[in-house]
Amino acid sequence: HHVPTEQRGSAFGLIGSARASGWFFGSLGGGFVASMLGLQPIFLISAAFFVVIAGLLALLGRKA
Repeated sequence: HHVPTEQRGSAFGLIGSARASGWFFGSLGGGFVASMLGLQPIFLISAAFFVVIAGLLALLGRKA
């Protein structure tokens, strides 16, 4: 999967924006859940997320 040379700047910009949005909304959501329910649900949600991702990677395979 290659991005054409003339579109690489846009691709890197999109990736950077997605990462920044993830950090922002993840921190915001985590802070909200922690303030409402305490810290334990944060760890449970994180564990469930990583189990799902690991399962998807195992099912779909990952090519380097």
